[in-house]
Amino acid sequence: MTEETSRFFHGGPRGLRVGEYILPPSETGNRGLHDYGTGKVARFDRVYLTSNSLAARFFAALYPTSRGGCVYEVEPAGELVDDPDCTMGGLSFECERARIVAVLPLSSSAVRRIRAQVAHLNERSA
Repeated sequence: MTEETSRFFHGGPRGLRVGEYILPPSETGNRGLHDYGTGKVARFDRVYLTSNSLAARFFAALYPTSRGGCVYEVEPAGELVDDPDCTMGGLSFECERARIVAVLPLSSSAVRRIRAQVAHLNERSA
């Protein structure tokens, strides 16, 4: 998979605009994957992207605000490497930062639906 032929997405905080950069938590102080139990494998100094817009919606919906986050279509900046923790090749990547090319907001109903599905899965696994 090459950058030229792929679309990349990031689920993160609301309020960013086209042309701005998504920066790693080490620069912004925002929450990142390392705050959700992946601290041993997720890097605090990297931005995580996915080639799957549904995966980005999932992470955006779980962003810790009442309205959830937002999905951004992005272009990676700096070296793009496979996420070493992801077992599904071509799904997750890390880079130094990513430039926003489109903003894809999540509706409140989508956030509620995704959060309810996650809660249901957590109940079943407990």
